[in-house]
Amino acid sequence: MKLAAERFPELQGLRSALIGGVILLGDALYVLLPPLVDVDTTRAGVFAVSAAAVIGVAGMLQLDRYYAGAFGRMTPLPRARWFGLVGAPGAMMSALVLERLWSLPAWSLFFTAWAVISLWIVVRDWPLRIHYLLSCAAGLIAAGLCWQNGPPGQGAPDRFALLAIGAAMAVCGVRDHAVLVAALPGDQPLHGILREQPHEHD
Repeated sequence: MKLAAERFPELQGLRSALIGGVILLGDALYVLLPPLVDVDTTRAGVFAVSAAAVIGVAGMLQLDRYYAGAFGRMTPLPRARWFGLVGAPGAMMSALVLERLWSLPAWSLFFTAWAVISLWIVVRDWPLRIHYLLSCAAGLIAAGLCWQNGPPGQGAPDRFALLAIGAAMAVCGVRDHAVLVAALPGDQPLHGILREQPHEHD
């Protein structure tokens, strides 16, 4: 129970499941729209990204209400807050710098870092989050595809990189949520589980 409380922001898995689903939906729209409604791929891409963004934002707002109502609110740990602010953006910026300096493929490096972080989650939270082995495998597949074919969006084969990541996010997100629900049932708010952490409850 304490582990689930400490990982509470990470274990709100329906958020990452939503992002994964949005990635899959966007890709499906991009592929299916041109032959179905006779539009070019540029317009199909704009529509797919726009639709995915609207669904993603609306879904996140609903999930904010769900998690606050079911589990209460908790102030994130400072390190978790900093990781959310600079983790993925910092990794992407570092990859872009390496691409500029040494002509290394930025997306391949980013997805390699994704795989390493996923494996670290498995080791850190063993065995509760063993499902992140799937995320690790997806990261390695995406990194290999991008190394060979370029970044996502520049060729049909590269879409499989995003498909692998989206599918892994959806599956791992659902499993994270299951871990959270099993450890912290909705009638047990976070009060008292982590007394040392500042929190508030509706």
